[in-house]
Amino acid sequence: MLIRMRVSFSRVLSCLCLTMAFLLTWTLLRHSRSYTQTCHHSEAFQDGLHALGDRVHRLLVTLGLSHFLCYGSLWGQLRLSRTLPWERDIEFCVLNEEMALKDEVFLERQFR
Repeated sequence: MLIRMRVSFSRVLSCLCLTMAFLLTWTLLRHSRSYTQTCHHSEAFQDGLHALGDRVHRLLVTLGLSHFLCYGSLWGQLRLSRTLPWERDIEFCVLNEEMALKDEVFLERQFR
């Protein structure tokens, strides 16, 4: 005895959604990787980065330029009181109005 099922739009849509969910789950599980390598830099690297940031800060104070930490450097100071372990640089923001008053060649020589 063959049972006849009525095909309706909602049944087809439900079947399609279940099939897509299964395929998506299967694909994600099949291609999942476990990462063993971390993106943290060594303490020596971070100490050198802090020393560089301190030198830049002192130079900007000497030049009379208003500056402040921004982006990842600011987040690191707020969260950890140091740079974030995965950061490779320090970002300082300087007011554009003050930078426009300085000679670019003079500024470049100061940072050498």
